[in-house]
Amino acid sequence: MFAISAPEPSISRGTAQFISQLGLDGRYRRVDSMGSAKRISFGPFVRASTGEEVSVLVSENRAAMCLFIAHFVLRMHRRMYEAGNANHPTDPRHVYWNFLGDKFPGPHGSDMELMFSILLSLGRDAGWIRWGCFQESDTVATDLLADNVAGALNEKAKRGRGARVEQLFPEDSRGLFYWETWS
Repeated sequence: MFAISAPEPSISRGTAQFISQLGLDGRYRRVDSMGSAKRISFGPFVRASTGEEVSVLVSENRAAMCLFIAHFVLRMHRRMYEAGNANHPTDPRHVYWNFLGDKFPGPHGSDMELMFSILLSLGRDAGWIRWGCFQESDTVATDLLADNVAGALNEKAKRGRGARVEQLFPEDSRGLFYWETWS
């Protein structure tokens, strides 16, 4: 299991780094909008099914959170790929991931979910990442368990200081729980 915890100011401070590391310069732009919410235009990208160019308009806080989560998932996927291929670099094997994530705000297919899907497609050279979420939040036992684990980790992170990485199972166990905290 992989987890990451960070307060909103840390996520906002890391946005430029995420954009650069994901190669999104020029595809992530603040746009003028009516009203109080600052908006980001993310794109354009080509929709594979139709060939049309598509951009996603998303609020700045949702866009930053989406970048943060996707950057972490892509980084962990890349680390697994590198570790799995350390002994055979000339004949690399891909890493294929399927995972369930927490439901993003709004209905399925909305701005943040679409942005996340696009971001996860960026790391195809190491294998694909497929993800899904439950139709509703907080109604399925697995989702409730994930929310409780996330809540417990966030409480623990509030009491700690500084960025750190923890492996919560001993080396000789069969489980791995990798957790990063940012401050």
